[in-house]
Amino acid sequence: MGSPTYALLLTAIFNNSSMSEREQMVQAIQQQMQPDPQAQQMQQMVQQLTLMKAEMEIKELERSINVNLSQVDYTENEISEITSKYINRAKKMREVKDKSESIGVVSLKLKKD
Repeated sequence: MGSPTYALLLTAIFNNSSMSEREQMVQAIQQQMQPDPQAQQMQQMVQQLTLMKAEMEIKELERSINVNLSQVDYTENEISEITSKYINRAKKMREVKDKSESIGVVSLKLKKD
Protein backbone atom coordinates (compact mmCIF):
# COMPACT_ATOMS: atom_id res chain seq x y z
CA MET A 1 0.00 0.00 0.00
CA GLY A 2 2.74 2.42 0.91
CA SER A 3 3.41 4.54 3.92
CA PRO A 4 0.73 5.56 6.44
CA THR A 5 1.15 9.13 5.25
CA TYR A 6 0.25 8.07 1.72
CA ALA A 7 -2.84 6.25 3.01
CA LEU A 8 -3.93 9.32 4.98
CA LEU A 9 -3.46 11.49 1.93
CA LEU A 10 -5.60 9.16 -0.19
CA THR A 11 -8.25 9.05 2.52
CA ALA A 12 -8.38 12.84 2.62
CA ILE A 13 -8.66 13.00 -1.17
CA PHE A 14 -11.53 10.51 -1.24
CA ASN A 15 -13.29 12.21 1.70
CA ASN A 16 -13.22 15.49 -0.21
CA SER A 17 -14.27 13.98 -3.51
CA SER A 18 -17.74 13.75 -4.92
CA MET A 19 -17.38 10.12 -6.02
CA SER A 20 -20.37 7.93 -5.35
CA GLU A 21 -18.09 5.15 -4.01
CA ARG A 22 -15.95 7.30 -1.78
CA GLU A 23 -17.07 5.54 1.42
CA GLN A 24 -16.05 2.16 -0.01
CA MET A 25 -12.68 3.62 -1.10
CA VAL A 26 -12.04 5.09 2.35
CA GLN A 27 -12.98 1.77 3.99
CA ALA A 28 -10.70 -0.12 1.59
CA ILE A 29 -7.81 2.20 2.44
CA GLN A 30 -8.47 1.84 6.17
CA GLN A 31 -8.66 -1.92 5.80
CA GLN A 32 -5.33 -1.97 3.97
CA MET A 33 -3.81 0.11 6.78
CA GLN A 34 -4.70 -2.60 9.28
CA PRO A 35 -1.77 -4.91 10.02
CA ASP A 36 -1.85 -8.36 8.46
CA PRO A 37 -2.30 -10.91 11.29
CA GLN A 38 -0.21 -13.51 9.46
CA ALA A 39 2.59 -11.02 8.83
CA GLN A 40 2.51 -10.00 12.49
CA GLN A 41 2.65 -13.64 13.56
CA MET A 42 5.56 -14.31 11.20
CA GLN A 43 7.39 -11.25 12.49
CA GLN A 44 6.90 -12.42 16.09
CA MET A 45 8.21 -15.86 15.16
CA VAL A 46 11.26 -14.34 13.48
CA GLN A 47 11.90 -12.22 16.57
CA GLN A 48 11.56 -15.25 18.84
CA LEU A 49 13.92 -17.30 16.67
CA THR A 50 16.43 -14.45 16.58
CA LEU A 51 16.25 -14.17 20.35
CA MET A 52 16.68 -17.93 20.78
CA LYS A 53 19.70 -17.90 18.45
CA ALA A 54 21.25 -15.02 20.40
CA GLU A 55 20.67 -16.86 23.70
CA MET A 56 22.30 -20.00 22.29
CA GLU A 57 25.28 -17.98 21.08
CA ILE A 58 25.63 -16.40 24.52
CA LYS A 59 25.55 -19.82 26.19
CA GLU A 60 28.19 -21.12 23.76
CA LEU A 61 30.39 -18.11 24.45
CA GLU A 62 29.97 -18.60 28.21
CA ARG A 63 30.92 -22.27 27.84
CA SER A 64 33.95 -21.33 25.77
CA ILE A 65 35.00 -18.76 28.37
CA ASN A 66 34.68 -21.35 31.14
CA VAL A 67 36.80 -23.83 29.18
CA ASN A 68 39.44 -21.17 28.58
CA LEU A 69 39.43 -20.16 32.25
CA SER A 70 39.89 -23.80 33.24
CA GLN A 71 42.84 -24.06 30.88
CA VAL A 72 44.34 -20.90 32.35
CA ASP A 73 43.95 -22.27 35.88
CA TYR A 74 45.57 -25.55 34.85
CA THR A 75 48.46 -23.73 33.17
CA GLU A 76 48.96 -21.45 36.18
CA ASN A 77 49.12 -24.51 38.45
CA GLU A 78 51.67 -26.17 36.18
CA ILE A 79 53.79 -23.01 36.10
CA SER A 80 53.59 -22.76 39.88
CA GLU A 81 54.71 -26.39 40.30
CA ILE A 82 57.59 -26.01 37.85
CA THR A 83 58.69 -22.77 39.49
CA SER A 84 58.65 -24.44 42.93
CA LYS A 85 60.75 -27.33 41.62
CA TYR A 86 63.35 -25.00 40.13
CA ILE A 87 63.48 -22.88 43.28
CA ASN A 88 63.98 -26.03 45.38
CA ARG A 89 66.72 -27.25 43.02
CA ALA A 90 68.43 -23.86 43.17
CA LYS A 91 68.33 -23.97 46.99
CA LYS A 92 69.80 -27.49 47.00
CA MET A 93 72.51 -26.46 44.56
CA ARG A 94 73.35 -23.48 46.76
CA GLU A 95 73.52 -25.78 49.81
CA VAL A 96 75.82 -28.18 47.92
CA LYS A 97 78.00 -25.28 46.81
CA ASP A 98 78.16 -23.88 50.33
CA LYS A 99 79.05 -27.34 51.69
CA SER A 100 81.72 -27.88 49.05
CA GLU A 101 83.18 -24.45 49.82
CA SER A 102 83.16 -25.32 53.52
CA ILE A 103 84.88 -28.62 52.79
CA GLY A 104 87.42 -26.77 50.64
CA VAL A 105 88.16 -24.31 53.44
CA VAL A 106 88.48 -27.11 55.98
CA SER A 107 90.72 -29.00 53.56
CA LEU A 108 92.95 -25.97 53.12
CA LYS A 109 93.17 -25.51 56.89
CA LEU A 110 94.09 -29.14 57.33
CA LYS A 111 96.78 -28.85 54.67
CA LYS A 112 98.22 -25.80 56.39
CA ASP A 113 98.30 -27.55 59.72
